[in-house]
Amino acid sequence: SKRIAVRFIAGSAAGATATTLTYPLDLMRARYAASGTVASNPNGSFKPPSDGGFKPRPGVPPASQTQVAGMSVVSNILRQEGIRGLYGGLTPTLVGIIPYAGISFATFETLKGTWRKRAKAKAEAAGEVWDPGAPGAAQMPVTTRLLFGGLAGLFAQSMTYPLDIVRRRIQVTGRAGGYESPRKA
Repeated sequence: SKRIAVRFIAGSAAGATATTLTYPLDLMRARYAASGTVASNPNGSFKPPSDGGFKPRPGVPPASQTQVAGMSVVSNILRQEGIRGLYGGLTPTLVGIIPYAGISFATFETLKGTWRKRAKAKAEAAGEVWDPGAPGAAQMPVTTRLLFGGLAGLFAQSMTYPLDIVRRRIQVTGRAGGYESPRKA
């Protein structure tokens, strides 16, 4: 119906906006996680990678190492791929997030609307006036919200998971790994 379409569009727009604004951070996280910044020795201890990735600096407190690693990832991307490298893979990410956020938001809001209709019918059948904004009115229980949110997320993720795989591959490989454009991915 029209309401579901509006909910889908609202969720999609919100997801696209949030993703675009935070994409460089997501890219850095993906690259940092895939870089193998910690490699294990046969004896079980850990050593920095020898492939030019992040190397811990002596004398720098461990809490600061993450900041140093983040800046190392950013500087590598900028040096090898330029400023556009920070947004490499944004298009496939948006192709995935737009349906995901739209489906998730529309599903959750539709389930919530159905619950409200049933709560209203139940109150009216008992001879009560149902005003969800009134103090002390029956609110949707937290467990119901969690259930609806979980179902919405499960449904949305199930529908869009293949797009997520493509997105991660592009994020991890970048232009240096052969990524040129969404069409060629």
